[in-house]
Amino acid sequence: MSGWSGGNDGIGEIVLRDCGNVTTVPLSGVGDEEKIAVDSAGWWSEIRRRNHAAVTGERTSRYHMRTLLKKSLSIVGLCCCLPGSGVRAVEPGHTVEGGRIRIEGVGPGNPMLYDNDFWTDVPDAAYLWAKASLGEAKLVGNVVTRCTFGWEEKYAHELKQQTDEAAKLLRLAKESGLKGIPEPVVGSTVAMRKPKSGKEADTEYERTAGSALIVAEAKKASREEPLLVFVGGSCTTIASAFLTDPGIADRVVVFQVDGGGYNGSDGWAWEITQRHFRFVNWARGYFWDKVGEWKPERFDELPKNPLGDFLREYAGSGLGKANQWGDGAWLFEVFAPGCLTEVETFDGTAITVPLSGNDVKAMEAEFFRTLGHPKLFPGKR
Repeated sequence: MSGWSGGNDGIGEIVLRDCGNVTTVPLSGVGDEEKIAVDSAGWWSEIRRRNHAAVTGERTSRYHMRTLLKKSLSIVGLCCCLPGSGVRAVEPGHTVEGGRIRIEGVGPGNPMLYDNDFWTDVPDAAYLWAKASLGEAKLVGNVVTRCTFGWEEKYAHELKQQTDEAAKLLRLAKESGLKGIPEPVVGSTVAMRKPKSGKEADTEYERTAGSALIVAEAKKASREEPLLVFVGGSCTTIASAFLTDPGIADRVVVFQVDGGGYNGSDGWAWEITQRHFRFVNWARGYFWDKVGEWKPERFDELPKNPLGDFLREYAGSGLGKANQWGDGAWLFEVFAPGCLTEVETFDGTAITVPLSGNDVKAMEAEFFRTLGHPKLFPGKR
C-alpha cells in the first residue's frame, strides 16, 4: 500500500466513490491529520510514476498536489474508485423496508468472526457456535480481546479470566456434541493509547494472534462478500488489525455493542474502527433492561447436557437478568431478519439501532429454534 497527504489550502472537496460507497473529503481537512491509503495498482500507477513523493507520504507543494488531484481524481463532484483505500466517513449502505433491514453485502452466508472479552456472561457465543455446528454459519475464528474497562487507572479484570471463560465454554460445547468451532485465540491484551500527536500513524499497537487472524480472513473476503466481525467487547483487536493492514477495511463489516459505555472504554480503538470500517452498532444509550421481558424459564426447554445446563444456570443468574441476550442482537438479525426493525445514523459515519427497533420476541424465538434444533444434539436430549 502507498499513501499520500494533501495540502491544507481550502480548495474545496473531493468525492471518492469506493465501489459504491461515497466518501466526501474536504481538502481543508486533508493534511498532517489524515492520510488516504491508496492502492498502488491500476489507474494509480500513472500518478505513481509521475510523482513518487505523492504516494510515499512525503510532502509535496500545495499547488502540485492540487494539480495531481484534479488530473487523477476529477476533483469536486466527480468520482473515482479507490479499491482497498480504507477511507470511510459514511454510513454502511443499507435499506429498511417493511421492518426488514438489509445491509449491503451482509447475509448468513458471509464468513464470520466472533470477538469478545467475557464468554460466559452472554448466551450469543453458544448461539453462533450452534449455527456453526449445524453448518448454518461459516465461522472462521474466535478471538479473546481483553476487557479494557478502567484501563486508564487499573484494569478491572485480568485477561486470564476471559481466556478461561472462552476455554470453559468451548469445553462445554464440545462435551455436548457441537463441532466445527475454531479454537479461540488471544487478541489485544492492552488498551490502545491515543498518541500525543493525535495521528493514527503514531499509534502503538499489538500484533497478536487475534489481529493476524482478522487480517488473514479479511484478505480471503471481498467488498461484495465481506468478513463479518462481531465485537462484544472493546474494538482493540480489530483496530490493531486495521493498523497492521489498512487494505482490509473494505473487506470487513464490524458489528459492535454498546460502544458508548462499557465496551467503548478503549476510545481510541473505537474511533479508529468507526472511522475506517463499515460500522454497525447496537444499543447506543440503552441496554436489555429497557428492551423487553427476560424469561429464564424458557431455558428449561434446552437439552440436559453440559451446554444446556450452563445456559439454564446463566438465565437464572444475576448476570442473565442483566445481560439477557448479551451481544447477540445483530447476530440474530443476520440469521433471522426481523429481529431488528429500525436503524438510525450514528454520527453520520455508522448506523445503530434505536430502542424501538428491537423485536425481542423474534430474537427469543430464533435463539430457541436454533438451540432446540433436532440435529444439534442428536441422541443427547
